[in-house]
Amino acid sequence: NVDSTGEAEETNNAGEVFIGNKQNQAALTHIFNEDESAGTFSGNLLDATLPTTLFAATPAVDDAIYFGSSTGLPVSGPFSSLIFNIGTVASSTTSYALTWEYWDGSVWTTLSADDNTGSFATAGANSVAWQLPTDWATTSVNSVTAYWVRVRLSALTGTFTRPTQIS
Repeated sequence: NVDSTGEAEETNNAGEVFIGNKQNQAALTHIFNEDESAGTFSGNLLDATLPTTLFAATPAVDDAIYFGSSTGLPVSGPFSSLIFNIGTVASSTTSYALTWEYWDGSVWTTLSADDNTGSFATAGANSVAWQLPTDWATTSVNSVTAYWVRVRLSALTGTFTRPTQIS
């Protein structure tokens, strides 16, 4: 829950529920920040202590965040949404743009995503959702074979403030 100031409220009431409209058995198993110019990846952000900062330490065009469902687990497979709880919002002293992409077996292809995070510029709980691509294929990212979606920093001018995932 988010209060009127946009701050997340702890949910302790057994009567409170969240409503969802998608069913998906695939588990998200890996999240990596990629520093594209250095050719390096972070450790798995699912193992990191919260809050977790998204994007590389010195963000640049073509840096990305990868979200994967590993084929090495019985609960792997394509997935159609991600939910974030953003604490620090993304911003730039001038401008930035993000592009959501998936692997089609040959190249990273633009994903027609409904980004309710406002490119991580909206604090609180929000989601990114898409229709499952019919040509989505697995590939290896940072030595993990999975179904991958990435959000790439496709344009940047000025200084970029990296968003944080708080819960």
